[in-house]
Amino acid sequence: MPEDWDPERYKERAKEWRDRAASLPEGRERDACVTVAEGYERLVELIRARQPSCRSPISG
Repeated sequence: MPEDWDPERYKERAKEWRDRAASLPEGRERDACVTVAEGYERLVELIRARQPSCRSPISG
């Protein structure tokens, strides 16, 4: 995984997919959107886990 991936980018994508899912009736398309959102959320976790644990108070 590249070191320069920005987890915030994928966090926003997860939100967009969750919003899309919320706009749909229950069914396969909604379930697929939720699955994509969950994948992006997992990606955020993986990226953050690989980042150095020492962060300045300014950066987060």
